[in-house]
Amino acid sequence: MGRGGEIPSRQFTMTTMERKFRQASISYVGLGIVVVLLTLGMGLPSRKVVEIHTLIPGAVAIGLVGAMIYFALPITRRSTALGRIVLFLTKLFVVTGGLRSINFLINFFGLRVEPHFGPFAIQFHPSQFAFHPIFFINMLLTAFIAYMLARAAWDL
Repeated sequence: MGRGGEIPSRQFTMTTMERKFRQASISYVGLGIVVVLLTLGMGLPSRKVVEIHTLIPGAVAIGLVGAMIYFALPITRRSTALGRIVLFLTKLFVVTGGLRSINFLINFFGLRVEPHFGPFAIQFHPSQFAFHPIFFINMLLTAFIAYMLARAAWDL
C-alpha cells in the first residue's frame, strides 16, 4: 500500500468492462445449467433417459462458451481479430438468448412453436404444459442471461 492507503498503480486492477464479461460468463454458465436441469426435470419420464445423454455435451458446450466469454478481454489484448470474433459471438448469444426467452414465454402460455424451414412457416400447437411455472422461471433466467451478455457486449 502506498501513502494514505493508496493502491500502487502497478498493482492489477480489474476494469469495469472485464468485470462485466466475467459476471456475464458466470451467469451464462450457472444459470444456463439451471435452465437445462429445470427443463429436463419437467420432461416426460420416458424422455428423461434419452435426454440425460445429451446433457453432457450440452454442459461441456456451456462451459466452453462461458470460458470464452470469461477470457474475452485477455483474448482481445493478444489478438484483435480473435477479440472481434468473441465479441460477435457474445452479441449472437444475446440474440439467441432473447429468442429462447420468447420461446419459453410462448410455452408458458400453452403453445408449442414448430418452425418449418423448407416453406419457412411457423406453426403453433397446443401444449400439455399450459401455464407451467418452470417455463416462466426459465424465461426469466434466460432473459437475465441475455441481459448480462448484452451488458458486457455493448458495455451498457
